[in-house]
Amino acid sequence: MLATSPLCETGTLSICDELYYMRLELQTKQTLQMSPRMEQSLAILGMNDLELTEHLEEFVQKNPLVEIDRPTEREQAKLALSKKLEWLQGDPENKVNYWGGEEPPPIENISEPEEDAYVHLMRQLGETKLEGTLKAATAYLISRLNSDGYLTKEIGELAGEGCPKELLLEALAILQEFDPPGVGARNLGECLALQLKQAGKLTHAREVLVQKHLYDMCTRKWKLVSKQTGIAEEDIKKEYDVIRKLNPRPCAALNTDYTQSYIKPEIFIRHMPDGGFAIEFEERVPRVAIGSYYREMLKNTDDKEVVDYISGQLQNAKWLMNCLESRRKTIHAVVEAIVRRQEGFFLRGENALVPMKLMDIAQMVDLHESTVSRAISGKYLECDFGVYEIKKLFQGTRGNNKGNCQSTVQQVIKRLIENEDGGKPLSDQKLSDLLKEEGLSASRRTVTKYREQLGIAASAFRKS
Repeated sequence: MLATSPLCETGTLSICDELYYMRLELQTKQTLQMSPRMEQSLAILGMNDLELTEHLEEFVQKNPLVEIDRPTEREQAKLALSKKLEWLQGDPENKVNYWGGEEPPPIENISEPEEDAYVHLMRQLGETKLEGTLKAATAYLISRLNSDGYLTKEIGELAGEGCPKELLLEALAILQEFDPPGVGARNLGECLALQLKQAGKLTHAREVLVQKHLYDMCTRKWKLVSKQTGIAEEDIKKEYDVIRKLNPRPCAALNTDYTQSYIKPEIFIRHMPDGGFAIEFEERVPRVAIGSYYREMLKNTDDKEVVDYISGQLQNAKWLMNCLESRRKTIHAVVEAIVRRQEGFFLRGENALVPMKLMDIAQMVDLHESTVSRAISGKYLECDFGVYEIKKLFQGTRGNNKGNCQSTVQQVIKRLIENEDGGKPLSDQKLSDLLKEEGLSASRRTVTKYREQLGIAASAFRKS
C-alpha cells in the first residue's frame, strides 16, 4: 500500500512516494509510461552491490559533478570489521532490530590475511602434539565453524557414534585456545569472554557483563546493569570501553575469500545472547558526493549555457543520491520485516521457516509488492545457519497453516528417511502420505524431485 503522506521526514520523495506522484502519460495505445527518473530509481533498487557499483562508475563518466570515493582494500577491510562492532556502541530502538551508527570506531592491529581460517586453524592443529581421536575430533569441529569462527550447532547435535559428546567438549576446549581469539565460541558472549581470557583480561565482572548484560550495556542502560550486578555505573562504563574494542567476528578477516567466493552477502544477521537480533549491512558500494568545484562555478558565472548545463547535471546528481538513500532505507525496512516474520528461522534454522509471501512483507512495511520484490532481488544474507538468497525465504504458502515451504518439506523428508526401517525403506508414495499426516502436502512426483535434490537414493537402493 502507498503512504498517503507524500513526503518523508527528510523532505525528499521515497521510491514509493515517487510512484505515487509520478506522471503517467496515456498513449493512443492505452499503455502507461514511466518517467526516465522513475525507471532509474526502480532499477537502482533492484541492483545488488556489484551491479550498483558498475552503474555508479558509468554515471560518473557522464556527470562531471559526481565524485566517487574509492577506499583502498585495507580501508575496506577495516570498515567491514568496524561495522561488525557497531552493535556494541549504538542506540537500538528495540531488541529485534539494530542499526549501527554512521561513524564506526577505528579498529587497530588488523593484519593482512595470508591464509583462510580453515587453513590457519588446521595449521595450528598440526603444530600441536594431539593424536588419535582427540585430534580428529578437533579437526571435525574446525570443519563445522561458520565463516565468523562460531560453532552454531550444539555439541549434542554433532556427537555421534565414534565421536561422543565428552570427546567433542574436550576438543572444543582445545580449539578455543587457538588463534584468532574467540574462535570456537557458541555465542557472542562466549566469543568475547574467550578473547578477554586469552588476553589475560577476563575478570569475574567482565564475564558476567559479556555473558548476561551485553544488550543493556550497548544501549547505555547503566543504572539497570548496575542494579542487576551490583557494579558501580562508572566501573561498568570503564568495562564497556574495554569490551567494545573486542572482535565479534574473529574469523571474518581471514575468510574474505574462503567462503562464498562468488556470492557476497550484503546483510549479516546474528542472534544476540539477550534474545534480539543484530542486523548489519555491509555495503561495498562506493560513496558518491557532489564536487565543490562546479558548485563554485555555478555561483560565479553568468553564462546561461554553463548555468543550464551545471544546473541540469546537479539535479541529476541529487536525484541519484536520493535514489541511493531511498534504496538503503527500503532494503533496511524490508529486511527488518523479514526478520520479524521469520524469527523462528533465524533462531532454529530451515525447519522453522514459515510461509511468507511478498504481500505479507509489503503490508508490514507499507510498500507495493513490486517494490519489495526489487528490494530483495539478487541480494544475499548471512545468518547463523549459512548464506541464503533472500528470495529463497519466500516460498510456497498454499494449503494449511504449516505451509509447503520447499526447504521445510525437504527437511521432513530427510528426517523420515533417516528414521526409516532399513529393511523396509519408505517409497516416495509412502513419504507423500506421511507428509500429509504432518500437515504438509507434496505429491509423489514432488517427493521424488525433492529427494533427488537432497542426493538421497530411491527406496530400492536404500534397502539394507
